Amino acid sequence: MNTLVIDKLSLSYGAIKVFEGLDVEFPSGSVTAILGPSGCGKTSLLNIVAGLIQPDSGRVIGNKDLGCSYCFQEPRLLPWLGARDNILFALSRFSDTKESERRADKALEQTRLSQFADAAPPKLSGGMRRRLALARAFAYPSELLLLDEAFASVDLKQRIDLLDLFTALWSEEPRTSLLVSHEIQDALYVADRILILSARPARVISSFEVPLPRGKRKYGSGDLLVLEEKLYSLILS
Repeated sequence: MNTLVIDKLSLSYGAIKVFEGLDVEFPSGSVTAILGPSGCGKTSLLNIVAGLIQPDSGRVIGNKDLGCSYCFQEPRLLPWLGARDNILFALSRFSDTKESERRADKALEQTRLSQFADAAPPKLSGGMRRRLALARAFAYPSELLLLDEAFASVDLKQRIDLLDLFTALWSEEPRTSLLVSHEIQDALYVADRILILSARPARVISSFEVPLPRGKRKYGSGDLLVLEEKLYSLILS
């Protein structure tokens, strides 16, 4: 796997400077959570890495070699297609139809959606649509995974279920993953490293390594609360 590098990245929206000479590296095969105030450019950063928008200057090194899967803030599922066909649509650029079908069926099984393979997204609950978005992202063969608030808009129990599901999928098929979130505990629960961005123009004000192995993390546990307190002190300092 290649290291993903953000090199002297600058981006403005009119007079608003979002980034100005931003430099950051994302270790290969790791999960990096990105925290920061609303409007600081977290989603813009993911969109630049994905190639959806172009920076004013600077470059992203390594993203074209990795291939990219993206879980957006909204699941962005096609409402007229069933769950399985939504995944197959994402895989339609690949010529090996049988392999695409195998990956789609495996992803549905992993996310407990096999019995809903023919159900269109409007027939699925919010949590199920989130699971389908994860299934589609992991079914797509890539070495880079971008997640923008991929666990939001569900209740706490479903959010923990989604985080556990992400961890299980990632453990079976590790990818360099960038996770944008407003939830500090979500970041602590799944990430290897947490980057804290400042307000605009955004810069990395701290890089926090999560010392606990994923298998020993429990949502809301004392160990995570201690780390959460340290993170708050970094964010508020």
